[in-house]
Amino acid sequence: MVGAAALWSSSDTAGLGDQLLPWLVRAEIGARLSGWRITTLAPLGWNASPSTAVTETAEPLGPSDDGRRRRLAEATTLTLVAPSFPLAGRPGTLAARYGDDRAEGAAALLDRGLGADLETDHPVVWSGVRVSSFPSEEVVRAAARQPRCAVRDRRSRTRLLTAARRLDPAVELDPVVLPHPGVLAGRWLDDEAMTSLRRQLRQLGRLPADDGYVVLPGAVPGSAGPELVERLTGRLRRALASAGRPGAVPPVVVLPTGPEVADGAGWLVDTPSGEAYRLPAGLVVEDRLAVLAGASLVVAGDEHTAAAAAGLDTPWVLFDPEGEDSPVIREFGRPEQVAPTLGGLPSAVRAALAPGDGPSPAAVARRRLDEHFDAVALIAEETLARRGGHLDRRAVELAAENTALREANSRLRQRLLAERGELVEALTAAWRRTREARGETDQVRDELAAERAAHAAAAAREAELRRELEAWQHTKLVRWTRPLRDAYGKVRDS
Repeated sequence: MVGAAALWSSSDTAGLGDQLLPWLVRAEIGARLSGWRITTLAPLGWNASPSTAVTETAEPLGPSDDGRRRRLAEATTLTLVAPSFPLAGRPGTLAARYGDDRAEGAAALLDRGLGADLETDHPVVWSGVRVSSFPSEEVVRAAARQPRCAVRDRRSRTRLLTAARRLDPAVELDPVVLPHPGVLAGRWLDDEAMTSLRRQLRQLGRLPADDGYVVLPGAVPGSAGPELVERLTGRLRRALASAGRPGAVPPVVVLPTGPEVADGAGWLVDTPSGEAYRLPAGLVVEDRLAVLAGASLVVAGDEHTAAAAAGLDTPWVLFDPEGEDSPVIREFGRPEQVAPTLGGLPSAVRAALAPGDGPSPAAVARRRLDEHFDAVALIAEETLARRGGHLDRRAVELAAENTALREANSRLRQRLLAERGELVEALTAAWRRTREARGETDQVRDELAAERAAHAAAAAREAELRRELEAWQHTKLVRWTRPLRDAYGKVRDS
């Protein structure tokens, strides 16, 4: 019997956090449970609207009826829950987020798990979730059933404990506060591949010519996108000057990170402070991380961008006017790196660019995450053994085959990356030839226009001379002297 795990996430939407969290959790668990099959599920799965930013296809999570819960429990050994959005939201929250009523059916599964009757043999583990205000009794009891309940901030832990005390003081609940898994992003990315991705984006005109640009969020709750870019750029000029880096602000790159951001008509936006490169929303997670890795500073608009920047060792600040994401970043960053207002941005930038004392918060967060995933892997192995699974010869063969398939898939991904580079090279060359041909065409068109203008001028001059000749021929002098001139002509010819 080979182990299998289910990963419930929000990977069917195109937000950076929706793609980043399941990708990293899957990679960490897969590295610890060699040979295990890991299935990704999401509220709508492959029934969601197609998006080029979705890295992998997820199975629909479906409604929480008894038959569906039982099938989910029988299909795998363990379930990990890691959506980007907070759990225990108000009714209709998922339907509003997805714009599809079918997504609401998955809310009960995400919040309450598989149920006490099935979780005795199939543990459900929260792997760093956030909890909305006032979680219900079912949510609290679902958290208490878990062998390891990990939340993403201390506010979520406080909400669960407060609700548990209000429900029943005898409920045993001790949630673990887990840093955002995004701080592990640098572990699973190749520097050479990221450099190649940035080079391709530059060839397509999507990035400035060199690294060292500043990344701004595409949108922030409560702020208008185009106005935000200009306001943040102005503040950045003063912030960098106060941090000992006077001069013009480096090129600005606007990176959409949420599922609600649509691709604009153009990617080069003019603002009074200069040009800003606006990237499209349809970027896969590797492209977005490559952009973050090449920045000199990231102004994050949400927890996921801040965590990814921390994982890539890129200086970052969090612009959080509503205070929603600040509790999360305290697990992998310093509070000084949060700017609740535009006025607080200069001090946050100084804190981000200043060298810190002792080990970095991100390094400490990585160790805590490793401890969590080690514990989850142990729970999975113990559950498999308790259900009668053991690695016999057939299981070893299947594990080896699974490992080979993973390696083949990795090589295929590298090959696709190389082929994408060749395609970009060919496309860039075609654009260059098109520009050259267009230049030659414009030159010929200009020459033809000049010749037409000269011809029109000559025709106009000829018409003017003809008019002058006709006017001269009708003068009295010409008419009265015509008999004399005719007679003189005859005498001269004779």
